[in-house]
Amino acid sequence: MTLRLPVALAAIAMCAVGCGDKIGGEATGVALEWRDGQWIQRTVNADGTADASLAGIRQQYEAGKYGSVVRAGKKHLKKFPGDPTCQEACYLAGASELARERYYQAYELFEDQLDRYPGGAFFERGLAGQLQCAEAFLAGHRRVLMGIFRVKADEEAVLILEGIAAHAPGTRMAEQVLLRVADFQFSKAEYESAADSYGRFMEMFPKSVHSAHALQWAAESCYNMYLGSQYDETPLLEAKHHYESLAEQFPDKAAELNVDLLLEDIRSDRAAKIYDSAAFYERTSRPKAAIYYYEQVIEAYPGTPSAEQGRQDLARLNGGAAASVAEARPARPDRRARPADPADLANRPAGPPRPRPAMGPVGAQDN
Repeated sequence: MTLRLPVALAAIAMCAVGCGDKIGGEATGVALEWRDGQWIQRTVNADGTADASLAGIRQQYEAGKYGSVVRAGKKHLKKFPGDPTCQEACYLAGASELARERYYQAYELFEDQLDRYPGGAFFERGLAGQLQCAEAFLAGHRRVLMGIFRVKADEEAVLILEGIAAHAPGTRMAEQVLLRVADFQFSKAEYESAADSYGRFMEMFPKSVHSAHALQWAAESCYNMYLGSQYDETPLLEAKHHYESLAEQFPDKAAELNVDLLLEDIRSDRAAKIYDSAAFYERTSRPKAAIYYYEQVIEAYPGTPSAEQGRQDLARLNGGAAASVAEARPARPDRRARPADPADLANRPAGPPRPRPAMGPVGAQDN
């Protein structure tokens, strides 16, 4: 008697499959499925429906048949445009390309999904998939081009990350990816781009827990943009502004980085710019202009190496007379080695200062 009931119910379930209602011109029915010690009622979709197509795509994905999923997913999108099932079909196709390490193809499918269904049920998973694609490119994986060629994709990675931020403005993920972009650009010595990216990050997330990090590396980016005394000192002024903001907003972090010494580095660089102008004018037989700039560097930047050298040069131009300026402060200590990358500094020593090209004074460009 115990065995007869399941058999009878199975027969009823089989009958139910063939006796379903007609919905939208496609046959559907109800079947019973034995699961976890009990009969579960489920809907059965006839072949040719969007639900049946998606069910097949799911089965292929679970079986690891990723190439088939991509083909079936694209076919599904063409056959059932606008159907709600297209969102999951597009996502599964992208996830399959991701599993095959075809990262740019995966990105394009996720982008299609995000454009079609902004804020949909698979929206966050699509963003996470794009983030995986970008990180793979940043880690050195190459983009497959024309099915044959493999090319570097650093620029694509940055565009993907910036696209993620555009899809989800103001979110934690947007915060994460924008900072990732800036750090990557700094690591590649793309200092102007990095400074812009850190600036955009601070503008969009002024209260971020990563604000001190952004200020520090924005300052370093600007500092590294300065090419020498022959060039515009605007990057030095921007670096000074960022370091002063860091000292004001995060005094403990500023003390840890010895920001006072970093500001003194900038002060010395600005003094050197004036001194080089004075030396140029002396070298080109214009002593009055040279004296003017020597006096300026002594008065504006006392205590710097340039001011000390300017004092000696001024005395020589004045026929050996001592320069009539206030006593200079003691010279500062040697400048510290500046870090080269915004990675975890606790796990890597600071590198040597970035070498700077030897430049002449303002207006003394030699060809």
